[in-house]
Amino acid sequence: MTIEMTTREENGQGASNPDEDGRMENSTRGVNRVSNSSDPVDQQGRHPSPCQSELRRKQIHSAYIFFAFISLGMVVALHGPTFLDLLLILNVHLEQGTLLFTSGSVGYLGGSLIGGIVYDRFNKELTLMISTLMMGVLTVVLPFTRYLPVMAVVNCLRSCFMGGLDAGGNAIMVRIWGKDVGPYMQAVHFAFGLGGIISPFVAAPFLLSRPEDPSNVTDTSSTPHENLTDGFTLSSIPTPYVDNSGDNGFNSSFNLTNSTGFSDAVQQTQVHIPYIIIGLLAVLSSIPFIEMFRSKRAEKRRQSLNQGNEEKEKEIRHIPLTTCLKATFLVLMGFFYITYACVEDTFAGFIMTFVVVHLRWSKTKGTRITSVFWISFSVGRLFAIVISKYLTPWKMLAVDFVLLIVSFLALLLGVESSEAFSWVCTVAVAIAMASIFPSGMTWMDKSIMKISGKVASFLLVCASIGSMANPLLVGYLFENDTPMWFIYLLFAHTLACSAIFAVTTLLIWWIGKRWRSRKSRAENDQRQPAELVQDDDADKSL
Repeated sequence: MTIEMTTREENGQGASNPDEDGRMENSTRGVNRVSNSSDPVDQQGRHPSPCQSELRRKQIHSAYIFFAFISLGMVVALHGPTFLDLLLILNVHLEQGTLLFTSGSVGYLGGSLIGGIVYDRFNKELTLMISTLMMGVLTVVLPFTRYLPVMAVVNCLRSCFMGGLDAGGNAIMVRIWGKDVGPYMQAVHFAFGLGGIISPFVAAPFLLSRPEDPSNVTDTSSTPHENLTDGFTLSSIPTPYVDNSGDNGFNSSFNLTNSTGFSDAVQQTQVHIPYIIIGLLAVLSSIPFIEMFRSKRAEKRRQSLNQGNEEKEKEIRHIPLTTCLKATFLVLMGFFYITYACVEDTFAGFIMTFVVVHLRWSKTKGTRITSVFWISFSVGRLFAIVISKYLTPWKMLAVDFVLLIVSFLALLLGVESSEAFSWVCTVAVAIAMASIFPSGMTWMDKSIMKISGKVASFLLVCASIGSMANPLLVGYLFENDTPMWFIYLLFAHTLACSAIFAVTTLLIWWIGKRWRSRKSRAENDQRQPAELVQDDDADKSL
C-alpha cells in the first residue's frame, strides 16, 4: 500500500572504491560492500576503512540515544505506579489529581513543538544533552512539591524537556541512519519500553501498601479529613489504605481521617526515593551527549558522508502531492496519533488505578500489572525490530490493529470475570500497541511523504494533544460514573484510530491508482510519435 517510486543503482555502481568513501552511500549496505571487498587490509581488519569507522561511530552514538530513551521511558512509566502516593502527598481528589496528567501532556506538547525548532536551529547534541539533564533534575524535584499547582508546573516543565528529547532523539536517529532507520527506530522505542519495565520495580518497594485483609484494620469512624479517591479510607494505622467498599465492591469515598493519621501516612510514604534514583539516572544519561558534541566538531570530514547520505535518500521519491493532498494526509495522520496516544498513555497511566479501585486488587498487584504491561510492550518492540525487516509497515499496522481491537473487546466483556483474564488481556494490549507508533512514522515516510523535522514535530504534538485531553475525561467519568469508562473510552479510541488507518490506506490506494494511470497514458503518448517516425522512415525506404 505505497505510492513511492524507487530508483535502483546499477550493479556496477555498487562496487565503490574504498578510497572514495566520501562519495559512497551512507548506509549499512554500503559499508558491508566495502568490508567484503577484495582489499586485503580491510579483510584482515588491521586498518579499518573510513566507512567502517563511520559505522562504529553510528553504533556508539545510537547507543547513547538508547540510554537516554531508557531513562525517558523510566520517567514516563514512573507516574502510573506512584500516582496514588502523589495524591496522598497532595491531599486531593482523583479528579483533581488528573491535572498532573494534563500538565504533563501540555508540557510534552510544547516540548515537542519547541524542541523540533530548537533542534533545527542549534547544535543537535547540545540540545539533547540539556533536555535530558533538565528532565532528570526536575524528576528529582517533583515529589518534594507538596501543593498541586506547584507540582503541576514542575511536571509541565519536566515534560517539556521530555518532549524535546523525544522529538530530537527520533530526528537524530533518522539523520544518523538515513533510509535504513527502520529497525533502529524500532530499537529506540524498544529502549523506551525497557525503561518502562524497570521503573515500576524501582518504585514498588517505596510505595504505601494496602492491607490484603480488612479485618486487620482498626476503627476508622473518626471524622473524614477529605475525599481523595475511590474505594479506600486512610486511617492512622501504619498501613493507611483500608478497604471501605460497599456491597457492590465500589464506594466513592477514599477518606483521610484525622490530621494526625494523614500526617503519619504522608511521612511513611517514600515515593521521593524512586524519583531521586530515576532522576539521577537521567542526569547520567545526558553526559554521553557531551562526547557526541565534541566528536562532531572534531570530525569535519563527515560532511562528505552526509552528502552521500542525502544522495541516497533521493533514491526514494514520492509521487508529487498537491498542497491540498499534503494537508489532508497530515490531518489524517495527526488524528491517527491523537487517538493512538489516547490509548497508549491512558492505559499505561490508569491501569494500576483501575485494578486497585474497581477490581479491588492490592497496590502490589497493581504495580505488578503495570510492570507486566511494560514488559510485554518492550518485548513487542523487540520482536518488531526483527519483523520490520520482513513485513511492510502497513502489514505490521494492520496486524496490530486487529489484535488491539480483539484484546479490548475481550477486556470489555470479561475484565470482571477473572483476574487471570485481566492479566492475559493486558499482555495482548501491550503487544498490539508496541510497534504502532514507530511503524506509523515509517509507513508515512515510505508511502506518503518524507518525515522531516517539522513533520515529526507535528506528529509528536498531535500525540501530546491526545495524552493531554483523555486523562481529564477518563478521570471525570472514573470518579463520577463508573471506572469501566476506562475500558469504554479506550475501546472507542481504538476503533477510531483503526478507521483513520483504513481511510488513509484507501486514499493512498486511490492516489496511487490515478498516478499509475496517468503515467501509463504519458508513456503511451511518448511512444506513439516514435512509432509514427519509424513508419515514415519505412515508407521512405520503400
